[in-house]
Amino acid sequence: MSPARIRSDVIKLSELSTKKPDYYFVQGYLMGLGALPQMLSPSE
Repeated sequence: MSPARIRSDVIKLSELSTKKPDYYFVQGYLMGLGALPQMLSPSE
């Protein structure tokens, strides 16, 4: 997938959410999860 396609898909999925996170919030969240030394459960 190209970066433009990923960005487009994330924006479309964000519109379905009740909280409506923007693209940069989702990107930062995923980068933060990737940088953690231990695994966190979704409830945390």
